[in-house]
Amino acid sequence: MTQVKVSEAKIENATQIGKIAFQTAMFHYQSIDNEFKKPTLTGQTDYIKKSILDKDILVLKAELKNEIVGYVVVYFNTYPEKYFKFHKRGFIGSIGVDEACRGQGVGKALLKGVEEELKKRAISVVEIDVYTFNKAAEKLYDDVGYEDIKHYKRKFIK
Repeated sequence: MTQVKVSEAKIENATQIGKIAFQTAMFHYQSIDNEFKKPTLTGQTDYIKKSILDKDILVLKAELKNEIVGYVVVYFNTYPEKYFKFHKRGFIGSIGVDEACRGQGVGKALLKGVEEELKKRAISVVEIDVYTFNKAAEKLYDDVGYEDIKHYKRKFIK
């Protein structure tokens, strides 16, 4: 198996990462079209560019054979110390793997990369939301040790 290389994304990577983000956004849109607006490649690329340029957001890229095949966007949240033992947390806002490269350990490598970066920042908790239709993502997170800690419910008011 080819080694997946994970590193911090640079602005010159935004177009390639934007294409993968577009695939991910389109999958979400097609799965729940009443939740998501139809994505555009330009919109996803702009999201990635803004995230890379924001010093308070971490964007990692995954490479196989010198080609970018995945990404993850991590936000940093601080909760009141008065209530939480782990008041600094990483939150994965977006993660995606190129459709042609799924099942090759890219997602696991990205999540490991997130953990390594959070350790450097003395952050010991990482969180992620996952939509219930996305069984492959749920399996990935379970496989690498993520736990269900709460359920998020919603209702559309008509």
